[in-house]
Amino acid sequence: MLSQSGRFTVIVVPARDTQAAAPHGLRNCAGCEGPIAKEHGASLALLGVVTRVNRTEHTMFIRILDAETGKHVSEGFTDLRMGANYAWPRSVKWLMKNRILR
Repeated sequence: MLSQSGRFTVIVVPARDTQAAAPHGLRNCAGCEGPIAKEHGASLALLGVVTRVNRTEHTMFIRILDAETGKHVSEGFTDLRMGANYAWPRSVKWLMKNRILR
């Protein structure tokens, strides 16, 4: 959805690069995704976290930072109930449409 919007070009960072900068995971590194993105030539950094609460519920958080300054550009949070593992893409689509790409 990011690429299709025409506003973004997605750059995939190799896992080994993130492991060195965030050995306990990107969700716990207090914004280290910004410098990692900048190192790879990106102007923005996106962090997405999906947390499974139980068999039928999950939460999703997406944050976009300015890679240069670390300031928040956009973010969104949602939860989904009554959905199995295959249902989480609905949350991604909702967040992108209603929070990130609006």
